[in-house]
Amino acid sequence: MSLFVGRLNDRVSKRDLEDAFGHYGRLVRCDVKSTFAFVTFEDERDAEDAVSELHGREIAGCRINVEWTKESGRGRGKDDLCYECGKPGSSSLVMCS
Repeated sequence: MSLFVGRLNDRVSKRDLEDAFGHYGRLVRCDVKSTFAFVTFEDERDAEDAVSELHGREIAGCRINVEWTKESGRGRGKDDLCYECGKPGSSSLVMCS
């Protein structure tokens, strides 16, 4: 199952994400773009644990946003709020400083 990881900056490396997410299970893919990344787990339960535990955590100075990808068929939960404005459904995927 694939996860979207947002709110990254240029200090976050692939290795940082592999270390953090790999703690929850076997990773199939970790693809870092600039301010976001995609992380894919072999097992859906491991991905669920990672979303639950890592959403809002700090990695390399950034409080990351972890969500299911659109392709996963799983949307944001009703308790997922934007860290910038506090509203549900809002996306604040900006580079943190």
